[in-house]
Amino acid sequence: SDVCSSDLGKWKARRMESLHEIKAAHHLQHAARLALIYKVSELWITLKYLQEDLGLVEKQLAQHHEIHVLHLSKFHAGLDENSSLIEMETELKLSAVEHNQIQRRINTIHIRLQSALGSPLLKNSFGGLPLSESAFPLVPDILPAEALRERPDVLAGEAEVLAQFHHAQASVLDLYPSLGIKLSGVGMTGDLSKPFSQWIAHGGPFVHLPIWDPKRTGRSSTEKARLKKLDFVWKAVILNAIEEIEEIGRAHV
Repeated sequence: SDVCSSDLGKWKARRMESLHEIKAAHHLQHAARLALIYKVSELWITLKYLQEDLGLVEKQLAQHHEIHVLHLSKFHAGLDENSSLIEMETELKLSAVEHNQIQRRINTIHIRLQSALGSPLLKNSFGGLPLSESAFPLVPDILPAEALRERPDVLAGEAEVLAQFHHAQASVLDLYPSLGIKLSGVGMTGDLSKPFSQWIAHGGPFVHLPIWDPKRTGRSSTEKARLKKLDFVWKAVILNAIEEIEEIGRAHV
């Protein structure tokens, strides 16, 4: 068996790579969970507002029907002009179109909510006070820098960069000489039906001098380039997170 100093270094680098990959997967799972919560909340709030709009349009339609009947009676009695009747009918048709558009949006959001939740919606899922009469939620008392440090997408990006760093470090170790210890043993016998009658053991240090290998060199360069790419992606995630935090802060000032 052989034990090399470079193998120990690569083992340590691989171990750190695996640990950071586990951290990245954990943060990505947390980010996916938060994204699902945000998606469901956004759809739920949009649906509540659309239901309020639909109620207002239905009241408007009822009023337009009453006024239309009044204008129609006046027109047949010769007390109203045809132009006012046509104008009223146009407003009635526009309100009906608006009603149908809102209803279609509500039906679409119902389907999207069911898909996000993975189950049918209950009839009383949207009870309670209308959103226009509810208290506006308060922004958590947290500094933007603290919010940025706690974002799972930023933490996942950092873990992925560190994992790739250790992976590239392990590939670099393949290019350098290494000092190790080699141990071997041989057993000999003149009769296969009997135990070994003679043992020979060898042991001692050795130096591994790798010959120049374009494949190893290319692999190391590829891993370094991949590390730079992940670093740029991580910085882009940070900039996007800063922009989102600033927008949310301005919206609640």
